[in-house]
Amino acid sequence: MENWKEVAGFPGYEVSDQGRVRSYYKRVGKGRGNGRGARWDIVDKPQRVLSGGTDKGSGYIRVILMRDGTQYGRAVHALVLRAFVGPRPDGMEACHNDGHPANNRLDNLRYDTHSSNIHDSVRHGNRENCRAAAQALSDDEAIAIRQNYPENPRAFRIIGREYGVSPTLIRKLIHGITYTDVGGPRSPTLGRRTYTDETIAQIRADYRGGKAYRQLATEYDIDIGHLSRIIKNISRPDPNYTPPEHRHPIPPETHRKFSDDEIRQMREMRAGGAKCREIARRFAISRSYLGKILSNRARPCQPRRD
Repeated sequence: MENWKEVAGFPGYEVSDQGRVRSYYKRVGKGRGNGRGARWDIVDKPQRVLSGGTDKGSGYIRVILMRDGTQYGRAVHALVLRAFVGPRPDGMEACHNDGHPANNRLDNLRYDTHSSNIHDSVRHGNRENCRAAAQALSDDEAIAIRQNYPENPRAFRIIGREYGVSPTLIRKLIHGITYTDVGGPRSPTLGRRTYTDETIAQIRADYRGGKAYRQLATEYDIDIGHLSRIIKNISRPDPNYTPPEHRHPIPPETHRKFSDDEIRQMREMRAGGAKCREIARRFAISRSYLGKILSNRARPCQPRRD
């Protein structure tokens, strides 16, 4: 037997333990075109069961509920748990036992932690591109990452892509927050390289000399976000250093000027099948500016005059 309960916070709606939502709203009067301007009243008899729609990203079923003339979108599984179990506890998520987001029967739903929800996704095969399980890395892989990082420090996202895990997991692994029972050296700086005062001063001097962020990031093997904080004197502050007042990496008049031969090489590489990322790294140019060059919006080709 299907049991129904009121939807909390939305008078005129009920949700069942089978994952269905029905409305008690009835339109009064014809109103203008497509029913605009008509009055909706709550009656004693249910009028219809809402069909809902499927969210393209998550696959959850969502319905549109009305309150005080305003429409609200709500996930059906959240309505079922709220009505039959109670409000969601802090730190908990609504989970589907069988991994199917469209199955909103009460016996298929539960409140659980985010970690348990991720476990379900991995177990049901909903996370094919990420091994985000409790033991996403083997002990040998964790030790190898810790041993190789001091000699070859790279971005966490690059290491994570190689092993099929998230950058956050790599950061916590290298710092020793996770995999505490696994050997290997821990980085005391959360995986960020430690630069000497002379290197910091040279970075700021090169920036003053007109080098762009991407050139400095490539030359000193530093993250652009960290580089920005150094130049703005937020990270590694120096009382004798005055950060630049302009918002752009360098003034427009000191942007690097590419020769005609370099512009031609960029376009030839792209025509030959090279990826924009490879071209940008080779010429130390932003991908946005490279796109303008390749689309002939910047440095347009001059037509030949006979």
